[in-house]
Amino acid sequence: MRYSQLLSRVNKATVGEISRSCNCYGHLVQEDCGGFVLVDRVATSFGSLEEAIDSIKQRKLREDLEQEIQQEQYATISENKIVNIIKQHHSDVRITDTLVESYVELASSKSFTIDPVALGIRNLNKLDRIVESRVDFVLDDGSVVAITEETHQKLNNIFAHHQDVVEYMKTSKDNFLDVLNQLEE
Repeated sequence: MRYSQLLSRVNKATVGEISRSCNCYGHLVQEDCGGFVLVDRVATSFGSLEEAIDSIKQRKLREDLEQEIQQEQYATISENKIVNIIKQHHSDVRITDTLVESYVELASSKSFTIDPVALGIRNLNKLDRIVESRVDFVLDDGSVVAITEETHQKLNNIFAHHQDVVEYMKTSKDNFLDVLNQLEE
């Protein structure tokens, strides 16, 4: 199929010649009268609506399983080790089950933080590293950044009392890099 034919079919499909459609895990899956399959109004190479749905289900299952495995990795870490890490960095805090669970959740989410406790907990999990000697974080926009532990420590020292900057860095890769670039200057 040539690009012009593909474009023509997509345009027809989006104008209203959809023969079947359904929602699958938040994705709009459509099939036009000619059997062309769209996912979220984007042309795909799927041969049928069912094939697209199966693919989305498999992807969702895989993501859920990966998240479950990640959570289980942290569940196997001794609670005493986590308590010791918290005490090491926050000696004046009363340690409760809720606090321990919150730190485990923060560490397993890989959300950007300068809190040394979350990094300490992540260091206990050998499977947590994408690249050796780097700490990776998932930002609010879904992008992943990896920095050295030394850079993380510098950020911790500089922004320990500036949570607003940390929140700014957390929102997107561009914001994160913007702050790092300003620090280099």
